[in-house]
Amino acid sequence: MKTNKNILVVMPVEDEHKKTLEKHAKGSHFVYSFYDKVTPEMIKEANIIIGNVAPFYLKEAKNLEWLQLNSAGADPYVKKGVLPENVILTNATGAYGPGVAEHMLAVLFSLQKKLHLYRDNQNQCQWHYVITRWYITDRWTWGYWIILCKIDEKFWLSHYRNQKKTWTGTTRC
Repeated sequence: MKTNKNILVVMPVEDEHKKTLEKHAKGSHFVYSFYDKVTPEMIKEANIIIGNVAPFYLKEAKNLEWLQLNSAGADPYVKKGVLPENVILTNATGAYGPGVAEHMLAVLFSLQKKLHLYRDNQNQCQWHYVITRWYITDRWTWGYWIILCKIDEKFWLSHYRNQKKTWTGTTRC
């Protein structure tokens, strides 16, 4: 691979991150764009693409050496004929795991406390109590916590194995 690359970044990037990218790829030419603003010419000239582009553009990407997706899923890109031969394809597997787990817990709590009903009442200028049928101290709630902890434990076990760190095996719940 040559040292001076044409690098197309197709995702929102802050100035701080642009500086970091450019610092680590001195001599390379960077083009920053958004998914819906990418042109076929940008893709044809790119040696490296960071971010997701429409797969139909990639058939003509003769200079492409590496495609780094900003998504965990890569299904549209691994189909035969989408990428030219010898292109390295990498994705963001594992990057979203903790965020998804936190979101799942937040949704569980919001449903348990019936926040969606309070929101609807607030929109109608109604200020009254909504009956909650189960509480954080309820045995069914603890059953859900146990299930979530086991799911979370499997995530952290695989995460720590991949990071080459030790795991004590104790549950954090």
